[in-house]
Amino acid sequence: MGVHSTTNMMAAGFSYTGCGDTAYCNLCKLEVSDWTTDMNPFYIHAQRSPECKFVRSIFPDPITSGSAPSNAFTTILAYSDDEKATKRHKIEIAQTSCPPRLIEVDIVKRARKRAFSNWPHRISPSSAQMIEAGFFNCNVGDRVICLYCNIICQQWTPNT
Repeated sequence: MGVHSTTNMMAAGFSYTGCGDTAYCNLCKLEVSDWTTDMNPFYIHAQRSPECKFVRSIFPDPITSGSAPSNAFTTILAYSDDEKATKRHKIEIAQTSCPPRLIEVDIVKRARKRAFSNWPHRISPSSAQMIEAGFFNCNVGDRVICLYCNIICQQWTPNT
């Protein structure tokens, strides 16, 4: 395990290999080691492997070295184990200017929709139900994650 939580790494498309702090993407085969706290896992993934299916499912336009992911998505990934501090941070962002808050909600919903573009379940639970429930698809089987409470769910059956 490294400086970033397993959940945070999974949300960025990585899983730890068990060798030091090396993380690996199953889709593009990118391996990254020597993580530091100032490294944003999703930005690193997008920067080093811009054509990765996971990265493109979130941001269809490639991220160049001079640009970073939108603040809305960075905020989503920047949660910690201290849920109250995270909520306080999000509230502070929302209070600084109201219009971006509305845009952030739309951006988050669009990111969720893109993340579920390869959702294996066609009937129940549908991708629309999962998006409405606030989950992100991990692109590993039918595994989903809630970035607000760090819950990972998988092995879905109809009507669950």
